[in-house]
Amino acid sequence: MKNNPNAEDIEFTKILQNNNINTINYLEVKDLKLVKTRDYGITLKGYWHKRLIIMKNISNNLKNQDKEVLREITKSHLLVLEYAGNGNLHDYLSENKNLKWPQKIKLSKEIACGLKYLHDKIKMVHRNLNTKTIMINNDKVQILNPVFSELNVDNSSSMLLQEGIGFIDPDLLKDLNLQFTKSSDIYSLGMIMWSITSGRPPFANYTNKITLVNLIVSKNIREEPIKDTPQAYFDLYSKCCKLNSNKRPSAQDVYTQLCQLEKTLQESLNIEVEQTAVVQDTTIAVAQNDNNVPVKVLNENG
Repeated sequence: MKNNPNAEDIEFTKILQNNNINTINYLEVKDLKLVKTRDYGITLKGYWHKRLIIMKNISNNLKNQDKEVLREITKSHLLVLEYAGNGNLHDYLSENKNLKWPQKIKLSKEIACGLKYLHDKIKMVHRNLNTKTIMINNDKVQILNPVFSELNVDNSSSMLLQEGIGFIDPDLLKDLNLQFTKSSDIYSLGMIMWSITSGRPPFANYTNKITLVNLIVSKNIREEPIKDTPQAYFDLYSKCCKLNSNKRPSAQDVYTQLCQLEKTLQESLNIEVEQTAVVQDTTIAVAQNDNNVPVKVLNENG
């Protein structure tokens, strides 16, 4: 950082703008308490304009092109995140094994919507999209800002790599010099969609990560679809995970198709409810009279 305060201010503002980071006044945060959270360790928790937030020091291990400047910023700034009461998606799926398909599709749709916003509005590639960088707050999805997506209890790069191998575009595993792209984010989204059906990360049973990388790169191994997965959902996440990155859909396409799938599923459920109601209306019921003698109760046409 330069010694000129004006230059520092300009550089600070530039970093915030480039990474879509807003600032708030510390004095505006009320009811501050020191708490320990599952995802971020020791943090400050409080209310900002009636929104529950947490504040945390930015890790010195943060891998970012602006990390030296960010370290200077943290001398007087804290990272502020909206409090996610349900933790990250990884833990949420582990604790909610019996999600219904409407819930699974809703989760997938909201993640696709968030990624669409990153790609199309902010013009940003996430680079680290997986079930631990997606937070759940009151059953609503929040994607962590890519700049801070590596912030968790263990910030080591080896831990992050081990946790996220199954979500990484195989092209990036083959060539570490390749740049992350929107298409590589889409691959990650496809694997997240699979995880939502299974309740676990991809390839969670592989303890040897080097072997896993070799199998993904050389054998193109894939996770098997989960039983009862709707064909349209399977087809969509399979497109996201195509080896040819040019054939993967955009975040907008994924979001649009998930909206249509959600609508189709809801219409199907409504038909089932209507059919059940018709069956119940025409069924002969058996009641008891005052003498406990069974009496047939017929419908009006009976």
